[in-house]
Amino acid sequence: MPAGRLFVAMVVALAGVAPARGQTVGDAPTGLRVVHRVANTVTFAWLAPSGGVTPTSYLLEGAASGRAEVLASVPTGGPATQITLTVPDGTFDVWVVAVAGGRRLGQSAPVRIYVNTLSFPASPHTLLASAVGDTVTLSWTNSWSAATLTGVQLLVGGSAIATLTLPVTESFAVAGVPRGIYYLAQTALNGGAPGGTSGTIQLNVPGTCLGPPNPPTAFSLSAQGGRVYLDWRSPANGEAVTSYVLDVSGAFTGTVPTTSRSLAVPVWAGSYTVRVASVGPCGTSAFTAPQTVVVP
Repeated sequence: MPAGRLFVAMVVALAGVAPARGQTVGDAPTGLRVVHRVANTVTFAWLAPSGGVTPTSYLLEGAASGRAEVLASVPTGGPATQITLTVPDGTFDVWVVAVAGGRRLGQSAPVRIYVNTLSFPASPHTLLASAVGDTVTLSWTNSWSAATLTGVQLLVGGSAIATLTLPVTESFAVAGVPRGIYYLAQTALNGGAPGGTSGTIQLNVPGTCLGPPNPPTAFSLSAQGGRVYLDWRSPANGEAVTSYVLDVSGAFTGTVPTTSRSLAVPVWAGSYTVRVASVGPCGTSAFTAPQTVVVP
């Protein structure tokens, strides 16, 4: 048996479950996505099943794109809904399987990732805009599933036509914007190569806030190995978001500002109840529903 196949077989044996791709018993994880990537180091996040048997761990599995043969089945070793690992160069379909007591539960829909292959960067999405007088604030979500991002282009049409190159960030603000009606879209950059273009939104300047941003979506809280894992998505619509605030109670009580939407935080033993809100130029949103984890 080739060394690579032998390694995969050993990983599957250690996981104690069969690698059959089609097995789906009970509820499945959802929302699998790449939340960050640096070279071959990829961080995946997902949502735990919403019902049924509670998973005790997960398997992250992958196949060459469009192929059925499982190339790797990596046990996460616990109930955390995030994992960071090194992925070889190539184009892969990846999915996550919930496991309880050595039994496969459901598995997520697959996502396709491109690691150091000839691909264009995936376009940013969830572009939101706020105008407060002549100050414009934008926020969006970058995609890390394809070519490495080296920048983000803002495409401006309407009362002015311009192309602005921004760093790899997820918010931007500019003051002194002339009066007018603007149409905004974005594309991601890999070197000088642009990817696809996001959807277009309209913004009127000067503007007035219609209210605070909407709360984050798909909030996930889990714990494993003395760490608490948090992940959420930006709101799908409404005013722009520039940061977030965590409200924590239990073994630690306080508020924690952050610009990241995926966190892995070392903590001491105890119970933690967390909720998260969006912050923008138009105020702070309502909090998400609280979630609680216990760290032994």
